[in-house]
Amino acid sequence: MRSAVVGILASLLALGSGQAASRYFTVSITNPVFRVLPGGIPAGGFFTIHNHTNVPIVLMGARSPGCRSIMIHKSSNGGGMSRMDSMTSVTIAVEQRVSFETGGLHLMCMNPVPSMLTDKTVPVTLQFDGGHSVLTTFHLTDARGVYH
Repeated sequence: MRSAVVGILASLLALGSGQAASRYFTVSITNPVFRVLPGGIPAGGFFTIHNHTNVPIVLMGARSPGCRSIMIHKSSNGGGMSRMDSMTSVTIAVEQRVSFETGGLHLMCMNPVPSMLTDKTVPVTLQFDGGHSVLTTFHLTDARGVYH
Protein backbone atom coordinates (compact mmCIF):
# COMPACT_ATOMS: atom_id res chain seq x y z
CA MET A 1 0.00 0.00 0.00
CA ARG A 2 2.77 2.46 0.93
CA SER A 3 4.62 1.93 -2.39
CA ALA A 4 1.37 2.56 -4.30
CA VAL A 5 0.85 5.85 -2.44
CA VAL A 6 4.46 6.89 -3.06
CA GLY A 7 4.08 6.03 -6.76
CA ILE A 8 0.88 8.04 -7.06
CA LEU A 9 2.41 11.04 -5.27
CA ALA A 10 5.51 10.90 -7.49
CA SER A 11 3.28 10.81 -10.58
CA LEU A 12 1.20 13.75 -9.37
CA LEU A 13 4.29 15.78 -8.55
CA ALA A 14 5.77 15.03 -11.96
CA LEU A 15 2.61 16.21 -13.72
CA GLY A 16 2.55 19.60 -11.95
CA SER A 17 4.25 22.71 -13.31
CA GLY A 18 4.61 21.29 -16.83
CA GLN A 19 7.20 18.73 -15.76
CA ALA A 20 7.53 15.26 -17.25
CA ALA A 21 8.18 12.25 -15.02
CA SER A 22 10.72 10.71 -17.39
CA ARG A 23 12.84 13.83 -17.75
CA TYR A 24 12.46 15.78 -14.50
CA PHE A 25 12.25 18.95 -16.59
CA THR A 26 13.72 21.81 -14.54
CA VAL A 27 15.41 24.96 -15.83
CA SER A 28 16.17 28.32 -14.29
CA ILE A 29 16.04 31.63 -16.13
CA THR A 30 18.02 34.58 -14.76
CA ASN A 31 18.22 38.26 -15.73
CA PRO A 32 15.51 38.21 -18.45
CA VAL A 33 15.44 41.58 -20.24
CA PHE A 34 14.11 42.97 -23.52
CA ARG A 35 15.82 46.12 -24.82
CA VAL A 36 13.01 48.02 -26.51
CA LEU A 37 13.57 50.66 -29.19
CA PRO A 38 11.04 53.22 -30.48
CA GLY A 39 9.39 53.01 -33.88
CA GLY A 40 8.54 49.32 -33.89
CA ILE A 41 12.18 48.29 -34.27
CA PRO A 42 12.71 44.67 -33.12
CA ALA A 43 13.59 44.34 -29.42
CA GLY A 44 16.53 42.19 -28.29
CA GLY A 45 15.88 39.63 -25.57
CA PHE A 46 18.66 38.62 -23.20
CA PHE A 47 18.80 36.09 -20.32
CA THR A 48 20.72 33.11 -18.99
CA ILE A 49 19.21 29.63 -18.95
CA HIS A 50 20.49 26.81 -16.73
CA ASN A 51 19.49 23.22 -17.50
CA HIS A 52 18.90 21.31 -14.26
CA THR A 53 17.27 18.46 -16.20
CA ASN A 54 18.97 15.06 -16.38
CA VAL A 55 19.14 15.15 -20.21
CA PRO A 56 20.00 17.80 -22.81
CA ILE A 57 17.07 20.09 -23.62
CA VAL A 58 16.30 22.04 -26.76
CA LEU A 59 14.90 25.58 -26.78
CA MET A 60 12.63 25.64 -29.84
CA GLY A 61 11.20 29.15 -29.61
CA ALA A 62 9.28 31.68 -27.55
CA ARG A 63 6.02 33.59 -27.56
CA SER A 64 4.75 36.71 -25.80
CA PRO A 65 1.75 39.02 -25.99
CA GLY A 66 4.29 41.85 -26.34
CA CYS A 67 5.64 40.55 -29.64
CA ARG A 68 3.84 39.54 -32.78
CA SER A 69 6.56 36.90 -33.18
CA ILE A 70 9.83 35.98 -31.47
CA MET A 71 12.84 34.50 -33.25
CA ILE A 72 16.08 33.03 -31.92
CA HIS A 73 19.11 34.75 -33.47
CA LYS A 74 22.86 34.46 -33.19
CA SER A 75 25.18 37.38 -33.94
CA SER A 76 28.72 36.75 -35.09
CA ASN A 77 31.71 38.57 -36.55
CA GLY A 78 33.95 37.16 -39.23
CA GLY A 79 36.40 38.81 -41.59
CA GLY A 80 35.39 42.25 -40.36
CA MET A 81 31.75 41.61 -41.14
CA SER A 82 28.94 41.36 -38.61
CA ARG A 83 26.04 39.04 -39.30
CA MET A 84 22.93 37.81 -37.58
CA ASP A 85 21.58 34.34 -38.33
CA SER A 86 18.19 32.93 -37.44
CA MET A 87 18.38 29.70 -35.43
CA THR A 88 15.69 27.03 -35.32
CA SER A 89 16.77 25.79 -31.88
CA VAL A 90 19.43 25.89 -29.18
CA THR A 91 20.54 22.77 -27.30
CA ILE A 92 21.44 23.15 -23.63
CA ALA A 93 23.48 20.26 -22.20
CA VAL A 94 22.90 18.76 -18.75
CA GLU A 95 23.83 21.33 -16.04
CA GLN A 96 24.98 23.78 -18.75
CA ARG A 97 24.29 27.53 -18.59
CA VAL A 98 23.74 29.32 -21.88
CA SER A 99 23.73 33.11 -22.01
CA PHE A 100 21.63 35.01 -24.50
CA GLU A 101 23.51 38.30 -24.72
CA THR A 102 24.50 41.18 -26.97
CA GLY A 103 26.83 39.96 -29.72
CA GLY A 104 25.78 36.30 -29.40
CA LEU A 105 22.59 34.32 -28.95
CA HIS A 106 19.50 36.45 -28.32
CA LEU A 107 15.77 36.60 -28.87
CA MET A 108 14.34 39.05 -31.40
CA CYS A 109 10.88 40.41 -30.61
CA MET A 110 9.56 41.17 -34.08
CA ASN A 111 6.91 43.89 -34.39
CA PRO A 112 6.69 44.71 -30.67
CA VAL A 113 3.30 46.02 -29.55
CA PRO A 114 3.15 49.70 -28.48
CA SER A 115 2.84 48.86 -24.76
CA MET A 116 6.40 47.47 -24.87
CA LEU A 117 7.54 51.14 -24.78
CA THR A 118 5.60 51.96 -21.62
CA ASP A 119 5.20 48.75 -19.62
CA LYS A 120 7.81 47.63 -17.09
CA THR A 121 7.57 43.89 -17.80
CA VAL A 122 6.18 41.42 -20.32
CA PRO A 123 5.41 37.70 -19.92
CA VAL A 124 7.38 35.37 -22.20
CA THR A 125 6.85 31.64 -22.64
CA LEU A 126 10.00 29.75 -23.63
CA GLN A 127 9.13 26.62 -25.63
CA PHE A 128 11.21 23.45 -25.41
CA ASP A 129 11.26 20.07 -27.08
CA GLY A 130 8.94 17.42 -25.71
CA GLY A 131 6.13 19.97 -25.31
CA HIS A 132 7.72 21.62 -22.27
CA SER A 133 7.41 25.35 -21.67
CA VAL A 134 8.52 27.85 -19.05
CA LEU A 135 6.68 31.12 -18.38
CA THR A 136 8.93 33.92 -17.16
CA THR A 137 8.72 37.70 -16.87
CA PHE A 138 11.10 39.84 -18.91
CA HIS A 139 11.93 43.33 -17.66
CA LEU A 140 11.83 46.09 -20.27
CA THR A 141 14.66 48.60 -20.74
CA ASP A 142 15.57 51.25 -23.25
CA ALA A 143 18.54 50.92 -25.63
CA ARG A 144 20.96 51.98 -22.86
CA GLY A 145 19.69 49.28 -20.50
CA VAL A 146 17.77 51.73 -18.31
CA TYR A 147 14.62 50.17 -16.85
CA HIS A 148 11.25 51.77 -17.71
